[in-house]
Amino acid sequence: DARPLLEPIHAWPYLKAFLFIVPFWLLIFGLLGLYNNSIYEKRFVEFGRLLVGSFIDDSVRVCILPPLETRAIAKADCFCVRSDAFVVDRTFLMYQMGLQSTRDALVGEIHGATRPRITTKQLRSVRLKLPPLAEQRRIVEKVDALLALVNAALDRLASAQRMGNRLRDILAAAA
Repeated sequence: DARPLLEPIHAWPYLKAFLFIVPFWLLIFGLLGLYNNSIYEKRFVEFGRLLVGSFIDDSVRVCILPPLETRAIAKADCFCVRSDAFVVDRTFLMYQMGLQSTRDALVGEIHGATRPRITTKQLRSVRLKLPPLAEQRRIVEKVDALLALVNAALDRLASAQRMGNRLRDILAAAA
């Protein structure tokens, strides 16, 4: 039977091939300068930078990098978006990137069968609506205020659920 995976797969041949290839890989990358520190320096991201995930499924994953104890590096699965603070409010840009319309614009550009994602070129091609900076800041203030109300309501709901569970346990114990 020629179907794959009917026979056990042994790791040793793959490990030997890996150990044989790695020295050549390191040599070639070293000769090409791909282990040069400046190559990786551009991948480091700083506090406050906007990060966008390259995997787009039901939403666009986007965040502003919080303060960290160590340096962070943006590698294959996310993009660091560097924007001009005189043109766009970073939080406004985060909210714009997280919109369903942005996801819809990107979903048609997804490629890859096993790890479907977008490329930097596709992310750069997304057209966003940018009102004047003062209006962006007003929108951010309003969205933040509404999100604070949502978070407060979620906290009250969780508290009510805990109280309901305690009440149920008390009534069950009394029965």
